[in-house]
Amino acid sequence: MKTRILVFAFAAIFLSACGDPFEKGLNAYKSRDFKTAFDIFTPLSEKGDARAKLRLGLMYFYGLGVEVDGRRGIALIEDAAKSGDINAISYNKSREVATIKFYEKSASEGLAEAQKYVGFCYDKGDCGVSHDYKKSSQWYQKAADQGLADAQIQLGYLYLQGKGVPISAASAAEWFRKAAEQGDALGQKLAGITYCQSSCVIKNENSLLSYMLLSLATAAGSEDAEGFRDEVGSVLSPEELARAQAAAVKWKPGTPFPSLKLVSVSSSGSPPKRAEPESRRDPQEGGMSRDEFRSVVIGKTGEQIINLIGRPDSTSDMGGRVSWSYDGKTYDPVTGKIDRFVIVVFQGGIAARLIL
Repeated sequence: MKTRILVFAFAAIFLSACGDPFEKGLNAYKSRDFKTAFDIFTPLSEKGDARAKLRLGLMYFYGLGVEVDGRRGIALIEDAAKSGDINAISYNKSREVATIKFYEKSASEGLAEAQKYVGFCYDKGDCGVSHDYKKSSQWYQKAADQGLADAQIQLGYLYLQGKGVPISAASAAEWFRKAAEQGDALGQKLAGITYCQSSCVIKNENSLLSYMLLSLATAAGSEDAEGFRDEVGSVLSPEELARAQAAAVKWKPGTPFPSLKLVSVSSSGSPPKRAEPESRRDPQEGGMSRDEFRSVVIGKTGEQIINLIGRPDSTSDMGGRVSWSYDGKTYDPVTGKIDRFVIVVFQGGIAARLIL
């Protein structure tokens, strides 16, 4: 008996000094460092650690740091329950009784993905529960506050429709924007459209930001974004287009979008006449320097270039030698003078050089 007590005491001292691997994995899991958690839980699970099997099962079920594999996730949770782990048994029972209970258990522990699923269940009246938009918005809010782009988008939809929350296009746009700033293409498209306000072909103070967002969504392949982008572009001057295009090129995912407010907006309700480019660039107007333009287009296909900076003002195809011309898009960084045009020359379908 004394020997057994000494062994347990030694084990406790050893774990205290070295740290329980599972606890390290659990801390990584809770801090959303799913790669580290996966690397720790996987070998522990293979050695029969029921606690690790449960967490690894949840990671597969929700797609946390791994591809979603619901069957594998459930199998791991069931295996952990068979091993007698109390938490795993509770999870498994909630799964067997009703799906919503399974999601709510993870959601109550603060898992954003589970919170989103609970919100979705109440939003759609699925998972064995009735429609409850108030509960839906509350759960989406919890996940959105943790930075989950999918939940931010769903919460934005509720604000647009006034379901469970006061109707507010401004609030919807802000939640779409939060998702967009993470690089979410759907968020970029929805934010861009929402910033159009009543119509994308009527200029407003957010038209430049709208064009930038829709350009990013178009480049990412978001469905229908190009059409909305072109509608916004139809009411912007060449200088305004250059500002928005340059902002789209410079922006990096995970960073805030720049302020792209218009100085003045027509109140007539009709699209203003497009202005001719000035001979010199106003530093406040942004635009693309020659080097910036070159870095954007060289090595790209025509489709990629259109997605990034829009369609050319004119094209030429002489004996298979294709070239595109953009008017007033670039400026000389030394003198600040706006170039009348820049020609993109293609070789083999790829932009190979510029003519200024």
